[in-house]
Amino acid sequence: MIAGPVREALRAWAAGWGQVFFSPSPTTGLCLVLGFSLLAPRAAAAGAVACAASTLVARARGYPRQPWRTGLYGYTGVLAGLYWGVLFEPSSVAWLILLAAGLVAAPLTRFAHRLLTRREIPTLALPVLALLWLAGVFLAPVAAVPPTAAGWQLAGWGIIAAGLALHSRLLVSAAVAGAGIGLAASAALEGRIEPGLISNSVATAMALGAVYLPYSAGSLVLGGLGAAMAGALWWAAAPAAAAGLPLLLAPFHAVTVAILGALGVRAIRRRLPGCPAPLPLESIETPERSRAVWQARHRLHALVRGARRIGVLTGAGVSTEAGLPDVRSAFGLWLEQRGITLDEFLTSTEARAEYWRQEESFFRLVRRAAPAAVHRALATFYRRGRLSAVVTQNVDGLHQAAGLPREAVIELHGNIHEARCVDCGHMVPRAPLSERIAAGSAALYCDGCQGLLKGGGLLFGEQVSPERLEAAVGAVLTADLCLVLGTSLTVTPASDLLRWARDAGVPIAIVNATPTAHDALAAVTVTAEVGATLLDLLEDAGLDSPAPAGVSPGSF
Repeated sequence: MIAGPVREALRAWAAGWGQVFFSPSPTTGLCLVLGFSLLAPRAAAAGAVACAASTLVARARGYPRQPWRTGLYGYTGVLAGLYWGVLFEPSSVAWLILLAAGLVAAPLTRFAHRLLTRREIPTLALPVLALLWLAGVFLAPVAAVPPTAAGWQLAGWGIIAAGLALHSRLLVSAAVAGAGIGLAASAALEGRIEPGLISNSVATAMALGAVYLPYSAGSLVLGGLGAAMAGALWWAAAPAAAAGLPLLLAPFHAVTVAILGALGVRAIRRRLPGCPAPLPLESIETPERSRAVWQARHRLHALVRGARRIGVLTGAGVSTEAGLPDVRSAFGLWLEQRGITLDEFLTSTEARAEYWRQEESFFRLVRRAAPAAVHRALATFYRRGRLSAVVTQNVDGLHQAAGLPREAVIELHGNIHEARCVDCGHMVPRAPLSERIAAGSAALYCDGCQGLLKGGGLLFGEQVSPERLEAAVGAVLTADLCLVLGTSLTVTPASDLLRWARDAGVPIAIVNATPTAHDALAAVTVTAEVGATLLDLLEDAGLDSPAPAGVSPGSF
């Protein structure tokens, strides 16, 4: 029996192989190991070594567990090793440098993720390109790679295709389309098979046709166009690259990132009928799941078109687009280092000092933030008479800054722009307190009763006021659609609102970057970037143009 940590490491190692073709499945990864062993044994051995090194380094350094388990750190090692085996002359030095590359692959991938992923830019093959181009300075290129017999090639690619089909048949169909485009381009340009051209075409077709865009007719068209562009780019640059650094997967990377970036611009995307917006990187699953999301968007549009009084519940996901951290890592119900309860705040000088330090840090972020697309979209819905109220778990006041009147925003967890006396309840503006906090005050006191002041957001152990909860319940139960945006629904009473809405027969629609624990209560759930989804809803409902004269909230 293999010990638990070893078994988990082996699964992560196999998943790293699967990620070569956008699959986190260890079973798919093992099929790729076998297939590449038939196609290019030395390259497969190099990939195995580098993947093991990068997987173990990522675990030893304590990198996030989920990306590690799904092979996102091992993938760089696999791909670097596969290319290593066909680009460089085998020698003891080459193997030592490969091992060093495997050890560096995980930190390099982690750096690329932190730099690009939070900006919704996929890292793709960028870490691999950096490693291989650097290695090319020190290692001699291989003189010739002996051709693999046709029978072994057929068997190897057959096993790889079968393993990929175990993960997603739609992904296989995109890969086949990309291969067809690459083969056709090779035949048209030179009359012989060009592996570099085909590999770039296949990878681009898979990325755009089925992975980063929901699988649809529009995504397949874009995937095909991208595959042709990547192949043409490889062909055009190949002569110059022959005298310097090899192209490898650079055309795939450049074309994919460029097209995804263009689709992130709404003015461009709206000119492409039926073309969906790029999926949030953290929500990418199988193409089958992505297609289900795409279909859910259509059901969401139908619900919104038919609703005349929409009640909205928002969470931290609507403000992350404005540059604010998620509520779990910022001041609010949770504090960054540790949860400070209301009792601790009242009884501990150290807890109060820590509270005000973190509260001030978040307050500065909020003051610099401007309303994001989702805040502005909701304000437009309200001006056009389709929105009854917004119930929000956020304390940043960005809904009001976007143009929603105060009476239309119910702040369950308070507002950071205010401070409140815990004794008499007197509210004071928050901004003037910053100077006293900077001077080192561990406690701030009410001018009226000399009670302790605390920030406007709730702490652990502090209850939502009955008045706000009653207003939130009324806003949801009197709506004909409850639209939930950017919240994982992990805390009460916000999560209770959905159950009460369901019991009252109010349909629920949830839009969030990741699935929630309460998706089963919803008529439709959409796993997508919230701001882009709201802008598409505005356009679909015909609300993105100026309001006609005489239209005011509630007139519909």
